[in-house]
Amino acid sequence: MRKDEAQHKERARHPEVKIRRMDAAEDRQYMLNEKYEVYEKQGAPMGATTLHYHNFYELIYIVDGEYSSMIENRIYHLKKGDFLLTDCNVMHKYHFVQGKNEYSRRIILWITEQMLQSLSDGEADLSACFKRTNADSCAYHFPIYYEEQLRGYLVKLAMSEMMDMELPGAKSVLDRGYLSLLFVYLNALCARKENLFAVKDIPEN
Repeated sequence: MRKDEAQHKERARHPEVKIRRMDAAEDRQYMLNEKYEVYEKQGAPMGATTLHYHNFYELIYIVDGEYSSMIENRIYHLKKGDFLLTDCNVMHKYHFVQGKNEYSRRIILWITEQMLQSLSDGEADLSACFKRTNADSCAYHFPIYYEEQLRGYLVKLAMSEMMDMELPGAKSVLDRGYLSLLFVYLNALCARKENLFAVKDIPEN
């Protein structure tokens, strides 16, 4: 078999993953979907630079580079592998740091309280990870095994379509499964204090 034929067959087996993306300049801070949205952003944000709040939850996962955010009166400097969770109706914004965030790549998940409740049928409070009962931090860094597991769920959720999946409605059903897995693990991990950013690592504004 010729080399080019082998490469073509390899690409056919592993086609390019199509990820939903939002431009860094986009300043939309509301959901178009009434339940949840997941997308990737690259580069330093030019939107979300003023204090604002949502009536839904926000999760940011740093895929690569660095990213800084101000939540209430505290600034979080995040690096690859870090998670930032923002509760509903909490003031926050992107925090500009010269020369730091130009190469940032992150996955952002927005989800409503109603959607989280529907995932568990009332059997568990999947929104607990967003509740800042411990005021030390709302940023986390998990052990690599769990980080990669959560990252896998987020990437699948951010995919605009499932490859080799022709069953109508399959993407929606799978997304509910990935969301359930993501938030069950996330709540368990966020409950462990050793996964919190230490207070000394978070400079006050």
